[in-house]
Amino acid sequence: MGFAFKRPKKRLLKADEAKREAFLAEYAALREEAQRTGARIFFAHEANFRADAELRGKWVLRGEAALVDSTSPRYGEKASYYSAMCLETGEVEWMESEGNSNAGTSVDFLKQLGESTLSRCGSSGTMPRPTVGRQCGSTSGRLGWS
Repeated sequence: MGFAFKRPKKRLLKADEAKREAFLAEYAALREEAQRTGARIFFAHEANFRADAELRGKWVLRGEAALVDSTSPRYGEKASYYSAMCLETGEVEWMESEGNSNAGTSVDFLKQLGESTLSRCGSSGTMPRPTVGRQCGSTSGRLGWS
């Protein structure tokens, strides 16, 4: 019949070229400031991984339900992590999170990131001032330490 099962690609209907250009200009200015002051910019993200797979599609006969067996993973079968990476230096920091992520676990990770950054650069022991930028896209934010 000429049919093939394919996973569709998404077209970004809400993409805003003006906002993208504004972000790129803001990021370029932030990079210049970081180079001038010796600061590093980290991109941070939180992610959850589940023990079960999620199918995107399945061939079934018309009129039949597309059912997949699942054990519905328990609380202990999920892993949550925070990570941050500096694109300029390749530095990576990560933290495993127990349970669900929330504001408290986010603060804990930012403290860990600040402390590890201080230990790597041999600072005097004072906590750096976090500079948090607006969120870019739906899943990643920008933060820097100065």
